[in-house]
Amino acid sequence: MDIGSSLAREGNFGLKALLKTGKIILPEDTIIKDGKILDAGPRAIENLKPIISASKLVLWNGPLGSYENGYKVATLALAKTIAEVGSESIIGGGDTIAAIKELNLFDKFSFVSTGGGAMLDFLAMGTLPGIEALKR
Repeated sequence: MDIGSSLAREGNFGLKALLKTGKIILPEDTIIKDGKILDAGPRAIENLKPIISASKLVLWNGPLGSYENGYKVATLALAKTIAEVGSESIIGGGDTIAAIKELNLFDKFSFVSTGGGAMLDFLAMGTLPGIEALKR
């Protein structure tokens, strides 16, 4: 998909192989302004709904678009979808938390972390430098 002038990191990250697994879902549509992708589109959210509904656990880290610049429609829609399904849900990141607070859905999620990157590091490694320092 042409990403126009959107930010992208150079390199081969094995994404083609990951995409073939069916475990990564790219948005079918996007909101574009001035040649940059700024948010996921409505079809992208609709495509996620049945996947979320069938899930026992949802792990969500970060907004879907340029939330801090006002592109929050997809992020708010995703928050509503996860809250309505009622599955176990782990949510991370400051903008993600802002979205669920804006919708007054904070109590609909199983676990919420303000540190999105730290949350992902903890899930990947089972610890964090701060936790290790406290063990000494």
